[in-house]
Amino acid sequence: MYRFRDEINWAAHFWFDGQLIKKKIWAKLPKASKAVFPVVACHRNQKGIAYPGERTIAILCGRTDKTVRNGIRGLEGLYNIKISTYITSRGKRSKRFYIAAPPRVPGRAFPFYRCLLDKGLWQQLTPSAQALYPVMRHFGFFETETYRIYDNPEFAEEDFAETYKTRDFDYCEAEPLQLVLHAGITRQSLQPALDSLISCDLIKPCDRDPGGQVFLWKVYFKTESWFPRELLNLKIAERYGNQ
Repeated sequence: MYRFRDEINWAAHFWFDGQLIKKKIWAKLPKASKAVFPVVACHRNQKGIAYPGERTIAILCGRTDKTVRNGIRGLEGLYNIKISTYITSRGKRSKRFYIAAPPRVPGRAFPFYRCLLDKGLWQQLTPSAQALYPVMRHFGFFETETYRIYDNPEFAEEDFAETYKTRDFDYCEAEPLQLVLHAGITRQSLQPALDSLISCDLIKPCDRDPGGQVFLWKVYFKTESWFPRELLNLKIAERYGNQ
């Protein structure tokens, strides 16, 4: 059974195809599928194959085994994933996933880092927050002028390439309506979803309008925050025992 480890792989990631969001395919997926998909995709090898067990997926996305099964069914037919059943060496049925890498077109995809799973952050998010986070990543941008205004007034243009490569966040100014429509969530669930992301240090308000509404966010790829290993593993033991 999966256990959270102290070692974190900060580099491991998969390329999340922005077409899923742009064409509102992501919005139409069941929330269970939105919770499951990043976990499955983060396990893909160089050939695009992933073999995460149902229980591992459940632990990493914070859902029940039944919800995971429903989430996997919701992914069937998606243009960039193929799912098949096979028998493990222990004589049990399991799922094999093939996740296609998106074309290498600038701006089409963004890296979704596995450390968000391994640090216990993804499992702590609400379903609406799990639906929203990739959307805010998709609409994210990073430019010299905004960076100077909000983070480094002395920033030099010649340093942009290196800063862009090593940054750990983008800015997001997408309108609330567009966030809701592309995430497939309700207006009422938007603020709780934002609060959930804030609580896990995945987003942070950057600027507000005169009425106090946030119009610019920082959306983090990685974060120093994580949940204690002992607590996470204790919850696993309490929930599943020696299964």
